[in-house]
Amino acid sequence: TAAFPAWTPFGTGCPGASGVPVMAQLSPAWLGQTHTMRVTNLDPQALPFALVGLSNTAWVGGALPFPVRLAYPNTASGCQLLVSPDASTYLPNAGGSATLSFGLPLAVGLLGTDLFEQAAQLDLALFLSLSAAARITLGAR
Repeated sequence: TAAFPAWTPFGTGCPGASGVPVMAQLSPAWLGQTHTMRVTNLDPQALPFALVGLSNTAWVGGALPFPVRLAYPNTASGCQLLVSPDASTYLPNAGGSATLSFGLPLAVGLLGTDLFEQAAQLDLALFLSLSAAARITLGAR
């Protein structure tokens, strides 16, 4: 059964020294293919990372969205964790942008499954900023 993948942004990010990190999808989430997203508007010296999860309503710390300042005070007021951080990875920073790619198994049982992504960066002053998030719905051809 064919079903198209979807990339649906939601929420708002919070700024750091270089502004709000911005995520964009580079390749759709087809089962059996590689899904790629890029983060731009990063401080070129910051440490960016990606958060990927299975929920945008709950995580081990409670309900989402979660006000980040409660756990990490060195962030902008109103900054929110929007996705469950079930997996996280460092993203190499290439002059203010970074890319995350991961393979999706060719497993029909995953058709229509939603994943959630959000990017973050920690700058040299240890200030944390986050992007808006996106819902990724897995599709098949």
